[in-house]
Amino acid sequence: MSQDLQRRVERLEKQNKILFAILLSAFLVFGFDHFRQSDHVSSRIRTHEIDVVGEAGSNAASLSATRDGWVLLGFQDLNGKPSATLMMTPSGKSSLTFYNEQARLNLGVVDETKNEDFSIQLMDKNGKVIWRPNVPNNY
Repeated sequence: MSQDLQRRVERLEKQNKILFAILLSAFLVFGFDHFRQSDHVSSRIRTHEIDVVGEAGSNAASLSATRDGWVLLGFQDLNGKPSATLMMTPSGKSSLTFYNEQARLNLGVVDETKNEDFSIQLMDKNGKVIWRPNVPNNY
């Protein structure tokens, strides 16, 4: 009886090793396939806002579309302050703004109180126009 029991144990151990090898092989094949597919690049990302932040956590780029129709692409410097912005209004008018500590420079469509100005404006940090070309707006 002990020989019969010993043969059964040997057979179970052999089956256990075969089962372990099959499971390990399956895990390696499917696990490798999963990691290989994780490098897949989607052809489209759909979201309301994307922020890309540098390793220091302060320099960044941000792309956003607001509920009321504005689209903004903004950049921040290493101090976390705005550096440049590309903006589109809900009506489709666009402008480009560059910032520094004392002023900002607007290029493109600048909305005025009476109409819109297709111009260049240099503004102080409070938003007051300190320079613009002396060219009439024919639009």
